[in-house]
Amino acid sequence: MEKEILEKWRKIYSFAQLIAAYDPWELFEEENTFALVPKGTRNEHYFSFLTKSSGQCGIAIYPSGNAYVAAQSRLHGGNSKREPLFDLQDAVILLWGDREDVSKENYGLIKSLEVKFRGRGAWLHFQEYRVGYVPRQVQEQDLDRLRDDLGNLWMMVRAICEEDLKTHFDNREAVVRFYSEKDELYYTGSFPVNLPKRISYPEITMQESTDLQELRTKHCRGSIALDWSYLPASYREDGENIIPRLLLAVDIKSGAILDTQMLSPADDPCAALFDMISHISWYYAKPATMEICDAEIESIIADFCKQVGIHLVVKKQIKAISQARKIYLG
Repeated sequence: MEKEILEKWRKIYSFAQLIAAYDPWELFEEENTFALVPKGTRNEHYFSFLTKSSGQCGIAIYPSGNAYVAAQSRLHGGNSKREPLFDLQDAVILLWGDREDVSKENYGLIKSLEVKFRGRGAWLHFQEYRVGYVPRQVQEQDLDRLRDDLGNLWMMVRAICEEDLKTHFDNREAVVRFYSEKDELYYTGSFPVNLPKRISYPEITMQESTDLQELRTKHCRGSIALDWSYLPASYREDGENIIPRLLLAVDIKSGAILDTQMLSPADDPCAALFDMISHISWYYAKPATMEICDAEIESIIADFCKQVGIHLVVKKQIKAISQARKIYLG
């Protein structure tokens, strides 16, 4: 490994260990929000001290508010779909795990750095998480950002522990660090934040087409349920280890599975949903009612269903879908 890359990693490990020395997992809850506006940008990076969702001490670094909110919603919102929730994040995550948790690549890095770890829960390692993919080694082009993020997080934790910075997490405030171009200084404080509880999705509006016109003329009959979920499994595609998303359509009355698709991150989810509904409408019958329990699916097909005359019903959970999913998950 090049000397320059090793030096960056050495600094990254140093910052991580400086943060860990304060034992922030005893001081902060996983839901407590830390945010950074990096120097020279309008971006917002978010941090979370992980314990409950990871089963280990960890730090997650999210590249945006949307990524942070999406992860918080998944990790703390229940798991009726039995998805691999921890893997479904867009973040760089540090974990203090056991030797067997460390990947071959991370172990090679640790050896190159000549960093010594011993015992359970002591092996610090880093991975990049992306929704729809198996976690991978942090990429070299992201090391400068990672080093900057951890250095600033260290300064935030130090301000709380050594400089008596008061936090007000219970009042929906976050610890925020930002750079003032005017003063050429960083400032750290506790400020109100207006992050939503859940991620919102823009509604897809359909354009008039021959397919829509033809679907409007079809007779409606019966009810179906439609849902998707990421599977606790992976396979390799185009050089990447992916976590597939299973799309299911089920007849509510009989429980029969009408159609399935296995989606990779490269697939267009909108096209997959429209294709499945159209296929069922032509091969069986256009459903009179369609039940769903997913906000993203609702945002994609709500206008489509309205335009073709399908009554859309949103539920928290659908028994027919849960039973069909068991066939795949066992």
